[in-house]
Amino acid sequence: QNKIGFNKSIVVKFGIFFILIITIVLFVSAYLINNKATNTIELYSQDRLIHSSNIVEKSFFSMLKEVKNDISLISKNFALKDIVDDEFDLEKFSNFFSIVLKEKPSYFQIRFLDVSNNGKELVKFEKHGDSILKTPYEKLQFKSNKNYYKKALRAESRFYFSEINLNEEYGEISKPIKPTLRAISKFFDAKGNPKYLIIINVDLTL
Repeated sequence: QNKIGFNKSIVVKFGIFFILIITIVLFVSAYLINNKATNTIELYSQDRLIHSSNIVEKSFFSMLKEVKNDISLISKNFALKDIVDDEFDLEKFSNFFSIVLKEKPSYFQIRFLDVSNNGKELVKFEKHGDSILKTPYEKLQFKSNKNYYKKALRAESRFYFSEINLNEEYGEISKPIKPTLRAISKFFDAKGNPKYLIIINVDLTL
């Protein structure tokens, strides 16, 4: 009987041992499968993120090219030669701004600034929904204290793209919130000094 009990004890011990081994194997297998699945998901997510980033990057630089072409077109407008000579029809010229805003969904503001007068806005058009509104004269502002204004004047190139930040009006962030890029073109007098700026505000929400 003692011998039989001893044998049974060995069987039980081996049984427990194998159960432990199987349990460990199952846990390790589950861990490895889960880890492999996690890595697969991470790689897939990274691939999607890289793909999306490439699309956004191409879209962004395409937009930069578009806005530069548009501001170049404005600068080549027949009225601008007269502007530099101080003999221009501001009303006729500014009507061109409203057309540009209407045709470009992401453009929400165009301004014409006088460098010789502390960056005074001479003309300002804004988009509100489907409406293009001209800002009344008494609400036009001086912009010489703005970083994008100062940096545009210091830039060697005729064209300047500002840093991206939130649009502000009268010192407060405008609502709805718009991540904004400002495309700026400079116009020079006969001595080669900046005389006027045209600024297009581009909404980068999309």
